[in-house]
Amino acid sequence: MKNMFVFVTLLVPFSAFSQQAPYTPEQQDHCMKLGMAYQMVAEGRDSNWPPKTALNTITASSGWGISVEQGKQIVNSVYSDPAFVDAGGPALANQIYQACLYPHGKPKPFQ
Repeated sequence: MKNMFVFVTLLVPFSAFSQQAPYTPEQQDHCMKLGMAYQMVAEGRDSNWPPKTALNTITASSGWGISVEQGKQIVNSVYSDPAFVDAGGPALANQIYQACLYPHGKPKPFQ
């Protein structure tokens, strides 16, 4: 009986949290693609691609949904913004993904 209580106690918070996701699957997909675009541009920058090549790469990728204007913002940030000088790889993709999913920060735990 004690094991059943522990199982139910652990199950309730996780199920309650999973039902209240602050984003839709479509938003999650968009944010993942956005993070991948930043990562790809950073890899191009580190491989000495011209900015135009990086822009063409992320805007021509079918299904990503990156407009030319959004692509320009990404390329300008990655190539010119001092905050992105050392940023790249999966860590950059994850940071962009998280910032996209939670534009106002992650929900705070209950006190």
